[in-house]
Amino acid sequence: MANSEPPRETVATDEYTAQYDDIIRRYSADVIEPVITGVIDGIAKNPREMEQLTGSIWMEKSKNLGLTVPRVRVFFSIEGATPETEHILLLFIEEISTTDEIIG
Repeated sequence: MANSEPPRETVATDEYTAQYDDIIRRYSADVIEPVITGVIDGIAKNPREMEQLTGSIWMEKSKNLGLTVPRVRVFFSIEGATPETEHILLLFIEEISTTDEIIG
């Protein structure tokens, strides 16, 4: 579904930033940064289209781009009292292991 609203601002928690830095250290930034950027862009544009895990926590996964490109899962919340003041709080990010992918 297309969304005509502008992307929301994203704000990273300290935990998210530490996990992001760890993932970047493990992989080439040229490989992993476009994956993470794609997920974050999708969240910023259509946050309610992602999977809602609890009342205030949402999650999105990167797509499978082949065996050499790791997948990530980003957990976030939608903050703000009105649509005009909404922003995305990036809570944490983790790599999706091969075992996780097999189990589902």
